[in-house]
Amino acid sequence: MTISKRHPSECYVDEALALDDRIVVMRDGCTEQIAPRDRIYGEPEIEFVAGFIGSMNFIRTTVRGGVSRHAAFALSVPVADGDVVLAVRPEALSLVAAKGMGGGIVHRSIDFGTHTIVEVDLADATRVKAMTSSNSALAKGASVEPVASAFRAFWDNRLIHESGAIAARQNNRVFGHA
Repeated sequence: MTISKRHPSECYVDEALALDDRIVVMRDGCTEQIAPRDRIYGEPEIEFVAGFIGSMNFIRTTVRGGVSRHAAFALSVPVADGDVVLAVRPEALSLVAAKGMGGGIVHRSIDFGTHTIVEVDLADATRVKAMTSSNSALAKGASVEPVASAFRAFWDNRLIHESGAIAARQNNRVFGHA
């Protein structure tokens, strides 16, 4: 099955994820990535694919001297200086209570029973989502600091860096998933 995302009503992502071993993601008639479903989700090769399946936080930031400095945080990103887009899944973004002025303000929390999705407004007006345990108590308006445990960095829609956590997961890939 081929997935083409030209319009949300033309996208059959759920069926493809349930039925196929390999997914072909296309845009404007061109193949963007072919991979097993877990790699499409966890190891997208381009920014477009990163946002194709599941929820993804896209954070525009600037790298200087190997460090991404954003109003909400700083991350080691060993790439050439310039503007990049960091892609962080909600399950890879944790929140800690800020000491003083934090990197973001809790917009709302939605408890799903097994987990809570916390939406946070960063200082640059970017809204990100973090997945936390259901018993985490972050009230609306609370000042928090986001901490990314895994992320991918894109420049001009292409992957230029993946954090160590993602690279380690790739090295421990289950048999049958190349």
